[in-house]
Amino acid sequence: MLCSESEAAATNVFCSESKRQQQMFSVAKAKRQQQMFSVAKAKRQQQMFSVAKAKRQQQMFSVAKAKRQQQMFSVAKAKRQLQSTQSNGNQPTLW
Repeated sequence: MLCSESEAAATNVFCSESKRQQQMFSVAKAKRQQQMFSVAKAKRQQQMFSVAKAKRQQQMFSVAKAKRQQQMFSVAKAKRQLQSTQSNGNQPTLW
């Protein structure tokens, strides 16, 4: 069965149009995938940053807490020594 020229031309136009649509679809799909990858990557980076920030804050809090406890211990120790000295009747000497 032979096709007329107009049928052949119509088939070629249809095929060309179909190829363009397929290419456009492929390009659009690739763009969406790239955007999804970029969004996922940004989310992971944000999570990693948040976790690192939280760890730093926890460490800073722990260090500050340890310093306060050390200062409180030193003050309490100095008070006890002063009270002990005063109860013995000795005056502390200040240099």
